[in-house]
Amino acid sequence: MTSNLVLAHQISNHMDTDLVLATLKQAHQRWALPETCIFHSDRGSQYTAKAVTKLVNQYHWQRSFSALGKPGDNAWSESFFAIMKKELIYQIQFKDINDLRAQVFAYIETFYNRVRVQARLDYLAPVAWLSLYDQASQKVA
Repeated sequence: MTSNLVLAHQISNHMDTDLVLATLKQAHQRWALPETCIFHSDRGSQYTAKAVTKLVNQYHWQRSFSALGKPGDNAWSESFFAIMKKELIYQIQFKDINDLRAQVFAYIETFYNRVRVQARLDYLAPVAWLSLYDQASQKVA
């Protein structure tokens, strides 16, 4: 089940292991993610680092990597960043890193997750779709 909900996000001057760890910890703290959670990434060194593997194992999540040279395996992530660049990043001249952080936070938390409808989600925003999915799951259980 994929809701297209952005679970966590961080901004850093460096795309490194510390950034990945901070983002994974944020997702874990914010959401009651089940042990069936799949952490999918490309094979960048920041994602394959021992510290990341250790944390993912600690959370009992499953690992999934894109095949070598196959960015399409990570299509959702690639699509999300393309959309965010088009709708936000290329539209605004940010004053500084703090302005960037504030604008990205607002885009993801207020607009993308809660307002922006998606055809794949029956023209609902991720939060609304997830709410309906949860309600349907509870009726079945």
